[in-house]
Amino acid sequence: ENLLGAAAEAIVIDDTTKIPSIVAALDEKNLGRAVLQVKVSQDPKTSRPQDPSLRPAVDVIRAKSSEHANYVAALLSGCYFADTLDAFLSFWKDNPSFDFILVATATGELIDRRGLIYGGRKAPKGKKETSFFQRENEIRQLKQTLTTENDRLTALNVSAMSIQQRMDENEVDTEERRRRVATLSEELSALQAEERSARQILASNDDAITRQQKQVDELETSQALALERMEKARAGLTEKETEIESRRTGIADLEKQLEERRAAADTARDSLNEIRLELATKRQHLQMLDSALGSIRNELNDTRSRRDTRIQELDAMDSQIEEMTAQATTARARAAQLAETVLAAQQTLETDRERHSQLERQIEQTDASLRDERATLHENENQLKNCEVRLTEETSQCAFLSEKVRTDYQYDITTLDWKRQLWLADEEFETKINLDELNDDEEGDGSPKPRARKNRGDPTDEDLAAMDDTDWPPLVREISDLRDRINSMGALNLAAIEEYAELRERYNFLKTQSDDLWNSKNELTKAIDEINQTSQQLFNDTFEQIRKNFVFTFERLFNGGSSDLQLIAAEDPLDSGIEIIARPPGTKLRSISLLSGGQRTMTAVALLFAIYMVKPSPFCVLDELDAPLDDANVGRFTDIVREFTRYSQFLVVTHNKRTVSASDTIYGVTMQERGVTKLLSMRFNKDTGDTEEVQPDLPGIKPALVMAR
Repeated sequence: ENLLGAAAEAIVIDDTTKIPSIVAALDEKNLGRAVLQVKVSQDPKTSRPQDPSLRPAVDVIRAKSSEHANYVAALLSGCYFADTLDAFLSFWKDNPSFDFILVATATGELIDRRGLIYGGRKAPKGKKETSFFQRENEIRQLKQTLTTENDRLTALNVSAMSIQQRMDENEVDTEERRRRVATLSEELSALQAEERSARQILASNDDAITRQQKQVDELETSQALALERMEKARAGLTEKETEIESRRTGIADLEKQLEERRAAADTARDSLNEIRLELATKRQHLQMLDSALGSIRNELNDTRSRRDTRIQELDAMDSQIEEMTAQATTARARAAQLAETVLAAQQTLETDRERHSQLERQIEQTDASLRDERATLHENENQLKNCEVRLTEETSQCAFLSEKVRTDYQYDITTLDWKRQLWLADEEFETKINLDELNDDEEGDGSPKPRARKNRGDPTDEDLAAMDDTDWPPLVREISDLRDRINSMGALNLAAIEEYAELRERYNFLKTQSDDLWNSKNELTKAIDEINQTSQQLFNDTFEQIRKNFVFTFERLFNGGSSDLQLIAAEDPLDSGIEIIARPPGTKLRSISLLSGGQRTMTAVALLFAIYMVKPSPFCVLDELDAPLDDANVGRFTDIVREFTRYSQFLVVTHNKRTVSASDTIYGVTMQERGVTKLLSMRFNKDTGDTEEVQPDLPGIKPALVMAR
């Protein structure tokens, strides 16, 4: 660490051309200083000292991978480790020509080749000495400590679960003994009731004897009759005692019949409960099938909507294909027309050449047959007259055309060199004006640039001579077509350049706005993707922690069993539902809906406190959560609530005595007088075991208790 210093955090840059831009970026953004390392060639013939107390750094420190070995060797080239500062200074004094860059000792001193010695390791007062290697060692130690603490926490959790299991077993034993005491109490009450009935019978018999004794006193005058009546009375008493015994026997028989009927009723009740459970299972299965059918219907509707969307997209694509096909057909027709025009021009040229050849042959033949033609001279003169008449007509027509051209186009047709104009007609014209290249002055002026053409060069005598046999009808038709096209363009718009400039400015503005919107959309999409990715990662981490906590709290509340939390659609956790799996000990239920009310409540409590273990809330309200719980489950519920009061305050609305007995403060509402409600409160003093009244700070609350720290 002392040897490398800031170079321990160096960043390798393979391309040295990027280093100036990186340094400039650090200066521009005020990011501080950085150490950059480039690849340099190493001299393998470096001399090594003979002193065993000096060790080259490249022999002590090795790179983790072969691709980093060159960079590590470049960092440590010319650097050595010494055992002590005194040993190296003695060696350096004896070997002043020893070539090195830096030497570090085991006690932290650093010797520079320039003669600088850095010593001392104690950090300034109030500051903690930290470095890259120290932070790495601290991280490694903290990881080991964390692993040890996790193991201790696991052991403590296991110990707590075993203690809780023993407590639950003791509670079950206590409940069994309480049930036995209650049974004995009921039997004792029945015996006491039988004793009271027997005493009543004896009392009634005593009354009868008293009345008879009075009758005996009244009838002393008639002893015979009295004796007879006394004998009768004794006989009646004997009969009554016998009747009492028979009635007791009948009562015992009736009690046996009552017990048998009660057993039969219990058996029937158990059968009824089994039938109800089976009915509830079938109803749950039917509900699951209905929900599955509903989800299938929803998926079918979604599929139909997606199919309609795809059909609309296909229709749009078909229309686009038709438009593109029409455009392609138009382009093909245009190309075919152009090909036909070129072919016609080539054919015309070949025809003209053939006619030229024929005319030459005819001239030769005419010269050869000149003698024969003299006989026809008269006829030719007549024809000449006709030609002169025709020439006169064409001359007049040319004069008319010359005047029309002069009037319409201000051009003297007599000075026209038609052969040169016809030669120039085949030249290709370039664009008259490029509106995109106009500057502001040119847009305001509106004057077009002069036309430019691709010059074919001057015609030769042969070219001029070939023009004498020009086929004029095709040219006339082409001129007519061009004239029609010019006329179809309509009147000349002198403000077209200004309108184009305005439209181009608006187009540039709208294009800039559109580009900004697209860039904003891309940035928003990127931000949304990052947020979704971060949210998904946080959700997965939190869900996994809650899942582990739920397994722990469920096993603690139920003294075993299995539980789990699963995502219904794992590919999209943010929109996925969560399936709760809870199987108490001794059950094989596949759905949480088949659990009893108490089991559902305990499962909800386990999930609630599993979430609390991830991020506790400062305050929690539980409204009659223990209503469906039996005494054993109420004990577990109060124990876990009492444990979590270290992190949160709990306000529990309850009517259960065991929950009330586990609270610190009780709030209640009573109506001693009609229409007058009174709020009562009580706090338990655990030091003395007494209670004291407190003024409630929650007005209008119904019967509740508070569990607080």
